[in-house]
Amino acid sequence: MRPNRQASPAARLDEALTAALDSYFEHLGNQAPHAVYDMVTLAMERTLIPYALERCQGNLSQTALLLGITRNTLRKKIQIHNIPINPSFKTKTYGCP
Repeated sequence: MRPNRQASPAARLDEALTAALDSYFEHLGNQAPHAVYDMVTLAMERTLIPYALERCQGNLSQTALLLGITRNTLRKKIQIHNIPINPSFKTKTYGCP
């Protein structure tokens, strides 16, 4: 399933997630799914947090605001996923609070 380019960004994210889940279950075959919620949440956090950090040029306060979480929660998630806090930043702070 290809995301609808004319849909809102949130709708396209929903479509992309649905397509990824469809693919996961198709490839699962006869195996029982296990902890799908945790799998999706961890995958999303491992992608979203570094993206937001780069977007906010490593500023934890701005990144937490952008994500809608507290700075302490952000720090815990950075530690859990072993995400580097000071990557080389290439993008501007567009979209940061």
